[in-house]
Amino acid sequence: MVPYVALLPSVAVRLSERERVVGACPTVREPFVARDVYLVRIGLAGGEIRSSELLALAAAAGPGALIEVTNRANLQIRSLDDAAWERVIDCAEAFGRADNDRAGRVIADPLFGPSTGLLDISAVVADVAARLVALEDLSPKFGVVIDSGGPVHVRNRRASIALGAVLVDDEVRFEVALGSSLNDGASGTIAISEAADTVASIALGVQPRLLSYDRGTPPGFTTKVADSPVVGTHVPLGRQPAAWWADFASSFATDTVLRVTTRGPVVAPSAVVTDDDDLYRGDDAATDR
Repeated sequence: MVPYVALLPSVAVRLSERERVVGACPTVREPFVARDVYLVRIGLAGGEIRSSELLALAAAAGPGALIEVTNRANLQIRSLDDAAWERVIDCAEAFGRADNDRAGRVIADPLFGPSTGLLDISAVVADVAARLVALEDLSPKFGVVIDSGGPVHVRNRRASIALGAVLVDDEVRFEVALGSSLNDGASGTIAISEAADTVASIALGVQPRLLSYDRGTPPGFTTKVADSPVVGTHVPLGRQPAAWWADFASSFATDTVLRVTTRGPVVAPSAVVTDDDDLYRGDDAATDR
């Protein structure tokens, strides 16, 4: 029996080619199917997507589709018919997102970058995501949290492994929490350069070597915030028609970096806005969510 498949024999044949792993999430190429429509998920490393990509995906999905934010800050597209699904596959392939759904296992604080936090974790997020994509066998629920040490954090998010930037003896390192959140307490620290290897080791069941440190005092965070406007919007109910997302994406300059957050809003850490009637800006907009 192939779960999540009904009334679409052609899709049932495709999904029957390999047995679905229990607990696995939908992907672009292997959607969940109910009645006569498809549900796909677009994996976003650190929740990041370009405005041009979002606009193209919304157009490919078509007017009958719904796009929603997931708990891991990915995008899920519902109510796709056969033609719309094929268009979404073509669009995802064009942007290199059709086969890297595991990249969406990496959650990061939404304002990370060169202007916030203790360090810019952009390269770390990309490296960790690439390692997860490359692993041959990965638990369907394995997830990673990476926090840059800024004021808009994800330190309360539980994950298989959580990495949080801290200042230890004037050196920026990652503290490591296994199977819990960073706020629940870390097991030790690693060098920033060891992040991808450590995540891969944990994914393969190998215990990493961690440097212990004194947690008698709070770790060194930074209050540095972005020096450019932060704009974004709430996604009502976390789910809106594709046309809504197209309008949102088109309000930014081409290729603006957008970040989907785990609690609903989509923010642009540094953006040029062409139409801001439906956008909000400022620290309250991002921090409170």
